[in-house]
Amino acid sequence: MGKNAFLEFSFLSGLAGFGFGLMAVLVGTVLFSLSVPLNQVFVSVSGIEPSHFEMGIAVSIFILFYFVASRITTLLYMIVVFLSLWYLVVTVSWVIWLAPAMLGTIVMCPLIIYYTKLILGHLEEH
Repeated sequence: MGKNAFLEFSFLSGLAGFGFGLMAVLVGTVLFSLSVPLNQVFVSVSGIEPSHFEMGIAVSIFILFYFVASRITTLLYMIVVFLSLWYLVVTVSWVIWLAPAMLGTIVMCPLIIYYTKLILGHLEEH
C-alpha cells in the first residue's frame, strides 16, 4: 500500500468512524430513551442530567481516533485500547450515562466492520 493509499485509508476510516459514532449515538439514544425510568433513577441518585449531545461528540471523537490510530501502528492502537479501558474502569459509575453510546456502538459494530472491510478492499484494488 503506497503513501497516498495509506493517507486515503486513514482519512476514510476516520471519517467512517466519526459518521458511525454519530449514528451509534443516535441509535443508542433512541434505544436508551425507551428505558426512561432507569434514566430517572440515575438522575435522582446522582443529581446529574446526562447530555446526549456532549456524550455523542465524545464518543464520535473516540471512535474517530480509534479508527485512525488502529491503522497507523499497533503501538498507537494498543495505547488507545489501554486508555479507553482505563477510562471505562475509572468511570464505572458513569456507565448509565454512557449507556446510549455504548448500546448504539454495539448495535452499529457489524456495519462498522463491514464498511471498514469494504474500504480496505477498495484500497487494495488500487
